[in-house]
Amino acid sequence: MSLSRMLTAKAFWQYACEKYAQPEVKKACLFLQDSYQAQVNIVLLAMYMGSENSPLSGQHLLVLHKHVRHANETIVAHREARRSLKEQDDKKYQLALQQELRMEQALQKELIAGLKILPCSNASSYAQNNLLSSALNEYVEGLMAVYAGLQKHNQGDKRLQAALNILENV
Repeated sequence: MSLSRMLTAKAFWQYACEKYAQPEVKKACLFLQDSYQAQVNIVLLAMYMGSENSPLSGQHLLVLHKHVRHANETIVAHREARRSLKEQDDKKYQLALQQELRMEQALQKELIAGLKILPCSNASSYAQNNLLSSALNEYVEGLMAVYAGLQKHNQGDKRLQAALNILENV
């Protein structure tokens, strides 16, 4: 897929840091992560690709989710260990935080590499007919199917729609 030629790890990292620093974006991303097992970096990649007029479909996001699942599980385990250090040892906590950020950067590189495995589709026609929130909603629905243990949220869930709207409009 030609999308990977226009995206560098550095550009994506800068975009992701800038967007995630916005409190409403962080809150929406964490809601999707905590409620639907969405990967924040995939949500940020979807936002970035949309801003570059190369949107990804919900199916693309699910393929990428699967592609980086192991790396993400490693980060989640590291994050839990880091959080346990917060009250015990600030120096170790800060070191663990820096390690986690490096792991996040590596995961973003894997996502960029993963763009090559995506099935070809006419993404620009997708963009004309669907908003970012539609792709993210499709991603969330796919995650609910994969992670059967998730509580079923109906499509009318106001918190989900609010999170998707925030991400659509930043």
